[in-house]
Amino acid sequence: MKVRKNRLSERKQALFFQSLADLLNAGFSLRQAFEDIMIFFPENKDLLDYVHVELAEGKMLSTAFKPYVRQNVFNQIYIAEKHGKLSDSIKQLGKNLEQKARQMDKLKAVLLYPIILLIMLGGLMVAIKFWLRPELDKFQEIQVLNTALWQAQLYPFIVGSVLLITGVFGFKLVYRLTKQPILSRQEWYCHIPFLGAAYRQYCYYYITFNFGLLLKSGLEIREICLFLEEFDEKSLLANFGKELKKNLLGGNELTYFVSKYTFIPPELNLFLGKGNTIDELSSELLLFSELAYEKLIRQIDRMINCVQPILFLVIAIVIISIYLSMLMPMYNNLGGIYK
Repeated sequence: MKVRKNRLSERKQALFFQSLADLLNAGFSLRQAFEDIMIFFPENKDLLDYVHVELAEGKMLSTAFKPYVRQNVFNQIYIAEKHGKLSDSIKQLGKNLEQKARQMDKLKAVLLYPIILLIMLGGLMVAIKFWLRPELDKFQEIQVLNTALWQAQLYPFIVGSVLLITGVFGFKLVYRLTKQPILSRQEWYCHIPFLGAAYRQYCYYYITFNFGLLLKSGLEIREICLFLEEFDEKSLLANFGKELKKNLLGGNELTYFVSKYTFIPPELNLFLGKGNTIDELSSELLLFSELAYEKLIRQIDRMINCVQPILFLVIAIVIISIYLSMLMPMYNNLGGIYK
């Protein structure tokens, strides 16, 4: 059967994984639970039929869903199937996806009113350009000549220079990022103004949740490194495992590795230094991951609340610019009359 790359929406993924977890916890087998859930998603029949055939052939749930979900979702399902409790993990995954979809809805609601205002301002600027400005220009012929000369010579030069500099800077930035190692790129993401703190908090959750899940399954740290290397070589977990293994083989302490990177929670050193058993450590990491995710949600909510005031500030600047573009020529013209 040909694989179609039409992903489920994150809201549907959330509903699917939560329902699947509930059925698994109720005692259904994976195939039985999947067959029951297919009834509730008739609009995605082709996708689910493909996954169902894959499961019938004995393939893993993560492998069957890989073409339709993001890499981080695939990683969490794969880890749960290999070394964790599948039902608990996908239940948590469903809750996270549902929360993400809810935040996207909130962001769209916040953006709706400012976007409508920007569209109206755009219409106002067009009206001023084609109807009001020609009437004003009739009363300021000299000013019109100066403006035309500036627009014909200086204005295109300034705009072209700004676009060229912006383009060159953007290209160099993207090029440098693509050439950097994955972990160095994660470091850079964590220091982006306004967004970096939230991304760092997401890494705290993502690393501690998966690390705690693997420890819960009874794996030791060296075994975890080998397991993480099985992931896509461009993923965070694969590079995290490789770098951790490299540091351990080099004789470095685990605390050194944790302190080396911004995207690794410093609290990990506290947990490792307590001398707890593997089972206790895994429980602490899983609890910490829940707290980290709750903090991430609060940070994103604060960022969403800041979006609307920033857009209103931009709109205010645009309005002031429109008034200045209308009033300054009139002021200059009146000044010429009084002279």
